[in-house]
Amino acid sequence: MSSGNFLGDRIFRLRNLLEERNIDALFLSSAESKIHFGDMLDIEGYLIVFRNRAIILTDPRFSNESKKYQHQFEVLMLNTPLFSFIKNEKILSGMVVGIETTDLSYRFVRDFVQNTGTKSIEDVSDVLSAIISIADQEFIRRMKKAISISGKAYSNIAKKLKPGISEKELAIDLSFAQTRLGSQKDSFNPIVAFYKNCGNPHHHSTAKTLKKNENVLLDFGAVYKGVHSDITRMKINARSDRSKEIYSILKFIHEEIKLIAFPGVPVAELDLLARKILEKNGLIEGVKHSLGHGLGYKVHQSPRISIHSNEFLIGNQVITIEPGVYFKNSGYRYEDDYLVTGSGLINLSKNIPY
Repeated sequence: MSSGNFLGDRIFRLRNLLEERNIDALFLSSAESKIHFGDMLDIEGYLIVFRNRAIILTDPRFSNESKKYQHQFEVLMLNTPLFSFIKNEKILSGMVVGIETTDLSYRFVRDFVQNTGTKSIEDVSDVLSAIISIADQEFIRRMKKAISISGKAYSNIAKKLKPGISEKELAIDLSFAQTRLGSQKDSFNPIVAFYKNCGNPHHHSTAKTLKKNENVLLDFGAVYKGVHSDITRMKINARSDRSKEIYSILKFIHEEIKLIAFPGVPVAELDLLARKILEKNGLIEGVKHSLGHGLGYKVHQSPRISIHSNEFLIGNQVITIEPGVYFKNSGYRYEDDYLVTGSGLINLSKNIPY
């Protein structure tokens, strides 16, 4: 696990939640909760937090990996099926337990209630997601590292953007470059699109080869210690002045969004502003998606930055801004990752060339 007592601070916040909700324990099952509150990057299992103790339940396959967690948590090895173990060890007997129902199947929740000896359960999915979405210093450090990996990988493969290379080749090269630089995995399959394929927002890379004067769109991200980056860059090769103008308009939208994006601002206002700029420039018919989204342990999480959203920006959230327009024979998108602060947006990916 990483150095520092960031886990202690995060567990303290959970114990405050136990008091606020009058809950005896929290049973954490989602990948994002287990990473955020337990740094469980290399073991499988569950994290249970009480007012005065915290337990990791895992199994003997991870006996070696689990040793490094023992200074922060009690580590118990499952030697019987999960529910039987919890009941036999009286871990949750007679307790009110908070669980993440959005992460669990109906059958799991039903069997949990019937077979663990708990008194009752309460869904805490939304409140945990809200807590996790607020970045602390360790989260920001990991986010910056993930973005740095993506930026270096992009710079490394940019020299390969020459006629003759295929979308698939470039996607593989980009993925390998991120892995070599320390990424656990790609945030998602890299999107590499040439020419007309740029007009598909979620294009799957093909064997199409790059030709002279064709635009290139790259959408990619790295994962560092559970935290995702998400970047989109284009290389405007077309001789058309309109192509360069559209890409400049997308960058301009970023600058205008920075002027209004502060904690407490409805996210719908950001998307609305972007659409007004695009409409003014005759591009509104090319809009196919919302302006952006939250970013963290998931590549898409709250808030959804859309005119249809009723959410508000919150300080220390990490968000993406990715205005894009798509047409029959072309498409354009530009995406950066930002930290929301009381002073405005901080561009965490500003050093990635565009």
